[in-house]
Parts: sequence; structure tokens; C-alpha cells
Amino acid sequence: MAKIQMKRVIDYRSDKDKDDNEDGNNTWRYVCRTKELPPGKSEQFTIRDEKQSKIEIAVFNVEGMFHAISNTCKHEGGPLSQGILKGKIVTCPWHGWKYSIIDGRAPHRGDSVKSYETKIINDEEIYVNIIPRNLRKRVLRAGENIS
Repeated sequence: MAKIQMKRVIDYRSDKDKDDNEDGNNTWRYVCRTKELPPGKSEQFTIRDEKQSKIEIAVFNVEGMFHAISNTCKHEGGPLSQGILKGKIVTCPWHGWKYSIIDGRAPHRGDSVKSYETKIINDEEIYVNIIPRNLRKRVLRAGENIS
């Protein structure tokens, strides 16, 4: 297990976030260049949604694939970007809660965190979608029924 190295970037905003949709409703935010986040590393970023509310995210590079989840553990609010990554599961550094960096699901009994889609532009710029992938989706466990 390797401890993830983290560099905090607060309120990172860029001209690269300019709307590219005709209706001005762009949901992608630039976070950094791929070379700034080498394989096996993670960083915390604060991006803003359309209402200028802050979203704390952790972006992970696993073998050149970039994944983004909420940076805040559901248990006690620990910084997931500072956690230990084993495979595609990050362990919160505060109390050991685990989350998939792919979909934010918790393999233990506990709440999942939000996950965010990422994309690479021009082979070097990492963007994160401000709309969570799992928005309005409840993750069910095997044998669990919707109530």
C-alpha cells in the first residue's frame, strides 16, 4: 500500500472554464495538467458549481486513468485525497473508511461519496464535471430492496 501524496489547491479557477456550450451551461471545470498529477498520486481541488458553491474533490491518477470523488469522508469528514490507495479503493486516513475511486461506493456498511466524471482535453488538461455521476442514484447492496 502506498500513501497518496497530496497538494492542496484552493478555489482553483481558470479561463479554461469558459463556457463552450451555446446556452452557457458548461458543467466542466479545469483542475490541472496531467503531468502535475503523476500515476499513484492524488490531489485535492476546490471547484465551484453554477451557483458558485464550493465542491471539494479528490482526483486520483491510477495508471494514467483519472478518477474524481468527493474529498470528504462520510464518517468524520476526513480528507480522502490524503488516504491510502490500494488498487481502486482509497482508505480514509482518519478512521479507515473505504471508498471506490471509480464510483464512490463504500464496500463497508456506510454511505457512499459522490463520484465525478473526468475528461482529458488536448492530451494534457484534466477537467471534472461538477454534476456527480451518482446524482439521485441510491447504491443498493446485494439483497437490499428499494423501500
